[in-house]
Amino acid sequence: MTETGSKSNPSGGASGSWSEWAAGHADESPVGVGSVVRERFVLEQVIGSGGMGIVFRARDLRRDEAQDRHPHVAIKFLAPEFKRHPDALRALQREARKAQRLAHPNIGSVYDFDRDGSNVYLVMELLEGQPLSDLVKAHAGTGLPRGQALHVVEEAAIALAHAHSKGVIHSDFKPSNVFMTNAGEAKVIDFGIARAARSGAAGGGDVTQTVFDAAKLGAATLAYASPEQLLGVGDPDPRDDIYSLAVVAYELLAGRHPFNRRSALEAQLAEMRVEPVPGLGDAPNAVLRSALAFRRELRPATVNDFVLGLGLQPVVRSLATAPPGLDAASAKTLVAQALPLETSATLLGARLGGEVGARRPGPLRWLLAGLAIAGLAGGGWFAYSVVQQREQEQRAERERFEAERRAAEAKAEQERIAREKAEAERRAAEERIDAEREARATAERDRLLAEAQAERERAARERAEKERVLAAVKRAEKSGDQQQKGGDRSGSGAGSTAGGGKDSSSRAGAKAGTVYRWQDDNGEVHYGKDVPPEYAGRAVPIVSSE
Repeated sequence: MTETGSKSNPSGGASGSWSEWAAGHADESPVGVGSVVRERFVLEQVIGSGGMGIVFRARDLRRDEAQDRHPHVAIKFLAPEFKRHPDALRALQREARKAQRLAHPNIGSVYDFDRDGSNVYLVMELLEGQPLSDLVKAHAGTGLPRGQALHVVEEAAIALAHAHSKGVIHSDFKPSNVFMTNAGEAKVIDFGIARAARSGAAGGGDVTQTVFDAAKLGAATLAYASPEQLLGVGDPDPRDDIYSLAVVAYELLAGRHPFNRRSALEAQLAEMRVEPVPGLGDAPNAVLRSALAFRRELRPATVNDFVLGLGLQPVVRSLATAPPGLDAASAKTLVAQALPLETSATLLGARLGGEVGARRPGPLRWLLAGLAIAGLAGGGWFAYSVVQQREQEQRAERERFEAERRAAEAKAEQERIAREKAEAERRAAEERIDAEREARATAERDRLLAEAQAERERAARERAEKERVLAAVKRAEKSGDQQQKGGDRSGSGAGSTAGGGKDSSSRAGAKAGTVYRWQDDNGEVHYGKDVPPEYAGRAVPIVSSE
């Protein structure tokens, strides 16, 4: 089992945001087996890898819910190199959108192009079988059987012609991008890295040119790329794909690369020549040499010219509308039915007329011719009806898938908004708690500062009171000494009183040598050693001199 095609339309942002997205996700880790992408795709197995990235077999949970018989898809995650090239991501988005429109039985279907976190991926049809590169390796030196090789070339050519008719150039056609299903059908894959030709380059309408060059990011394989692709000169051209198709055709038929796996530029510098494929014939070998020319203008102008030169059926454009799912035999039947009806009817009528002309009268000949024309017209209309029905079914499938994708995106957006709202509420609650905590801390700090200030003021008051008391004591002592001296003088001149010359009444209840504080009847505070008798009960010792 291996991978398939690609689709478009990254969700989660406009393409203009690829630069910011790439800068923010360039170093994030890739996904692996067991990862769930977009809550929808469960990665079950690695089924391929290459320069573009890695491919997983994945189970689509939406299809499981719908009980789809085919719930598996292939998901290709782009290599980290693309995250450093936002222009390449934008171009791949546009090209994947084009590839989504390439509905064809020989092109792998593309469902989506999206991103999940750091991972950009393509959702594709899961194919059962093996890549053509495995067959090429298994038949190296001998080549595939001639009929099988031409069958693969024919179906790959039909796919490329269909893409060219839509203005899309594959730009990386090689054996690993051709998948051989178990039913024997060839499907071209990886149109997700294709580039659109300029308007009119492939006979198409108005097609936007893509600036992405696969060769510049290593997506183009050197051994199969044209010289113009390797040099990056000129506009993308169908003849680039014709060169790559011719290399693959030569490898399938001859069992070896036409230039020993050297790039076109190396082969051109070495002046290498294409050796004819044994047993192929002069005309087919000449067409192969022409398609492998190093100059674009020397190659066949269209894929149809190339396959006609190989002797294969013409690549008619009407087959480009054939629905996917038809087997090879049915596809070829539609090719025959899709030939211009008037031409086929004329040829068949002429043939029938020639056969019966010698034996039937004229009117019968014209009747048979008319019946032949009517039969061809009915067959063509039936084929056209089948094609239209299949296209409508595929369109409905794409619309259903797109509707499911949009619903999933809407759900994811709602969940994202809910998460952001919850996160905002959580941050607001935390900020409110922090503000309350800060307010409490501020109030506590202010209280402590106020208490400290009050303590400092109380201490200052005590110091001032003590200083005032000491000053009062000194004044009282000084006043007492002066009174003592006056009393001594009075006693010695007039004689001492009974008891030795001291006024005992002025010292009633007071200890000698102690300083007291008392308050008189007028509320005035006094300090001194001698307390008047009437205030002895109020005196409070302050300083003791003992």
